[in-house]
Amino acid sequence: MTDDCASTFLYGWWRGLFADDGFRNAYFDRFRALIKNELSIASLDALVDKLAAQLGTEAPARNFVRWPKDAPVGGHPAELKRLKDWIAGRVRWIEGCLALPDPRTCRGGP
Repeated sequence: MTDDCASTFLYGWWRGLFADDGFRNAYFDRFRALIKNELSIASLDALVDKLAAQLGTEAPARNFVRWPKDAPVGGHPAELKRLKDWIAGRVRWIEGCLALPDPRTCRGGP
């Protein structure tokens, strides 16, 4: 449950799924495994770098010429850093939630 949105775990068909101990434990165990591997900060940083490399430098530059009001302060590299910082904060928050006895009780978020 978070302070900034409705509790997904209590509504609709999610309620029934998370009422089942087996499903709930498997769900959070899988999430813990993903956070250590595919959804780790290092893996997500690498994905951002890979996608940024596919864009190159010309596409972001053209985008900011076309949409100057949306141009980030510090340019595209600064925007990539902000994205990575936000992702890292979110992953750390999720890790904290998953360390709770019942992750459904997690509050807040970055």
